[in-house]
Amino acid sequence: MFLDQLRATQLRFQQLKKLSMMRINRMNSKEQRDLENTLPDEISRDDCKLELINISCIKAECELFSSIDAELQPGDNLQIEGINGSGKTTLLRIICGLTFPESGEIRWNGASIHKDRQSYNEDLVYVGHAHGIKPQLTPIENLKIEQEFSTMDDSMTIEEILDRVGLFQFRDHSCSTLSAGQCRRIALARLLMRRGRLWILDEPCSNLDHSGFDLVGELISSHLARGGISIFVSHQPIPISSHHARAIRL
Repeated sequence: MFLDQLRATQLRFQQLKKLSMMRINRMNSKEQRDLENTLPDEISRDDCKLELINISCIKAECELFSSIDAELQPGDNLQIEGINGSGKTTLLRIICGLTFPESGEIRWNGASIHKDRQSYNEDLVYVGHAHGIKPQLTPIENLKIEQEFSTMDDSMTIEEILDRVGLFQFRDHSCSTLSAGQCRRIALARLLMRRGRLWILDEPCSNLDHSGFDLVGELISSHLARGGISIFVSHQPIPISSHHARAIRL
């Protein structure tokens, strides 16, 4: 039943894509050049700024944190630290726009993230605690779903991405047969598929072995070197090559 629904959704997407291509083919040459210029090949270093302004949060009449301020520019990394229950995941969800703060505001490129959700979501890549995969599907099938419904970076094929995260040999295995660490690698593979300038990662190294820690460090370092911004929560140190790393302790 699920696979039938998936195939129907994919067929509908292909039909819409075909109609869009027909419209593009009817454009004159100037219109085509203008369209191509709106699709950058790499992360733009312009107009990329995240601001956390006086953020506070109260849960069950208990203040988790208050007066959180930060400004992140291209190449900046922010680690959120704190004991269990201090509100680290809650702060990440506030930054993503999934939860509202008690007070304060999150701004992206000078505007509240809630004023232009579509634009902010296109720039955002969020990897939460849950892997966000369908266990009955294979790694390739899971990433194809991501490919169909997201703004993609087409510099790598799905097979190349799976090879990069160490799962090429398991590409056709059902995810229900994979380990928790391997499923985490599938979740991390989405970072290589999206063009988002802002990465927000909640315990990205969860269930990973030593090579997985190195992989996460390499992915984040590469993203920062290209002008991206990253924010993550981790109880263990992640090897990141950046001179613009900072931390907030809750």
